[in-house]
Amino acid sequence: WSGVALIVNAVLCRILTRRYDKVTMKPQVD
Repeated sequence: WSGVALIVNAVLCRILTRRYDKVTMKPQVD
């Protein structure tokens, strides 16, 4: 279970980071 939890956590973190990066990191570029 530990490995699965870590993988799920990493995937969620990547998705959240990507979304936030698009909205927060480049708000003026749009």
